[in-house]
Amino acid sequence: MKIILFFLLTVFCFSPAFPEEIIINKKLNGLEREYEFPKALKMMEAHIEEFPDDYVIQFRIANYFFYGRKGVEANRQKARRLYLTLLQSLIRMQDKSPELLYIIGIAVSNSSGNTVSAFNWLLESAEKKYPPAEAEIAFRYMKGIGVKSNFEQAAQWAKKAMEHGNSLGQAIYGAYLLNVEKKRVEGYHLIQKSADSGNAGGLYMLFHCLYYGKGCKVNKDTALKCLELSSYQGFSDAIAKLKILKRGVK
Repeated sequence: MKIILFFLLTVFCFSPAFPEEIIINKKLNGLEREYEFPKALKMMEAHIEEFPDDYVIQFRIANYFFYGRKGVEANRQKARRLYLTLLQSLIRMQDKSPELLYIIGIAVSNSSGNTVSAFNWLLESAEKKYPPAEAEIAFRYMKGIGVKSNFEQAAQWAKKAMEHGNSLGQAIYGAYLLNVEKKRVEGYHLIQKSADSGNAGGLYMLFHCLYYGKGCKVNKDTALKCLELSSYQGFSDAIAKLKILKRGVK
């Protein structure tokens, strides 16, 4: 149920500091936009052989195995080992950047299931205005992961993430406007924009809009395509919903 989605991943953009990282991130993002995840994984693993201290790529590899991707089978046991190895190095670092705090939060959550500790790491990152962390905090407030569910807090953090250019935050804020504020047109528009960017969370929320006619006309064919594309990125809710629909339950 976590995103990390996404992360997820295909969902988050990092700020590399070295030319090698700029090049591989550009190539990876291109492959992921085309859902060429096996090729992306192969490239990342080759990169780590040459640059074993690139913790951002290590993190992305762990996410691939934790959530799975189209053509990449989920392997939670392997993912947890990768997260734990990563944590051993990152926890010892001084002057942790917002990006590093975010990675630690997701790694703690996915390796141990300690969602409360993870939330605190993510919150520290979000308070330093790191957009993926702001979106993740919004998601966890929305779902009640490691913290009591609070839609108002979710909306506040989602809006911050959206204003800082994060597509997941845009989708969550859109969902809040659509379902809580009943601002259907505005909410649907934000969700659609997030989905158009390829964000897994946005695609999943657009599925709900189109499948059930929330803020728009029903279009089940397009809705199911959105759900499929979200599942390709390993978005847990989309994968679970696909299984339900295949069993004939609406």
